[in-house]
Parts: sequence; C-alpha cells; structure tokens
Amino acid sequence: MKGLKKMGKLFDHFLDLLMFLACMMLSVAMLLVCLDVFMRYLFNQPIIWAMDICEFMLVGIVSMGIGWLLKENFHVRMDFIVDRLNLKTRAAVELFASIVSVITVSIILYYGLIEIAELWQRKYAVETGILRVPKVTLLIPIAFGLILFVIQMLRQIGDHIKVLIKPFE
Repeated sequence: MKGLKKMGKLFDHFLDLLMFLACMMLSVAMLLVCLDVFMRYLFNQPIIWAMDICEFMLVGIVSMGIGWLLKENFHVRMDFIVDRLNLKTRAAVELFASIVSVITVSIILYYGLIEIAELWQRKYAVETGILRVPKVTLLIPIAFGLILFVIQMLRQIGDHIKVLIKPFE
C-alpha cells in the first residue's frame, strides 16, 4: 500500500510537470501569434508557419493538461445537484460516472491506438498551411492524454470506493 501511495505521488508530480509544460507551450503559442500579427501588419511579412505550429501546440496543450484538470477537479461538471447529496450517495453517483467515463474513453483509446498503428505503417501526412507532417504525430499526443485521463479516472474510482466502504472497516 505504501508503494502505491508513492506511485500516486509520483504520478501527481508528473501531471504537475506536464501542466507546467502545457502552460509554457501556451505562452509560446501566444507570443508566436503576437509576433506573427506584428510582422504581418508592420512589415507585411507574416511568419508563414506560425499558425501551423500553434495548431500543433494546442493539441499538445490539451493532451498534457487533461490528466491534471481531472486530478484538480477543474473539468466541466454538473455539480449543482451532486453537491447537494450526502457523502455516500455522491460517492455512488460519481463512481458510476467515473466507470462510464473509463469505459467510454478506453473504447476511444483502443480504436485510436489501432488507427495510430495503421497510420504509422502508411506514413499518411496532414497538410496544414505550409507544413506537411505525419498524421500519427498528431494522434500520439491525443492517445497519451487519454491514457493519463484513464489512469487518473481509475484513481478516482478507487477514492470513491474507499468512501463507500469506509463504515465497513
């Protein structure tokens, strides 16, 4: 049990690091857009690859931040009803929602990994404004984010179960 708590803390630190990197990427994307606008209107010389890079960064930002958002409970929730329930009922409702979420995201992840494997072999490229990159480079971060989501959701399922069985200990 002690090792599991240590792994949980390491995972939390990993999610914090990913969120820090996501914030840095967001800052770089914002500066890049500002520089592009500046170059376009003052010198009539836009940075032709700026929007492409920002689009790719947005995929990374979301993928790296999804686990942290779930850990901190900053995700979108309809809690105006659930928060009025007693502790056990709330844990049961959240346990059910978490199980449904894990199943749904796991199915999406499974088919996404199959698609990644197929695209890896075919080397299909996505053409954006100026860049031509393999499509798999966009799907791998999404799959990574979904894996983080599933791990964090499984941790929350464990927490909900602990709340439900607490009086029986």
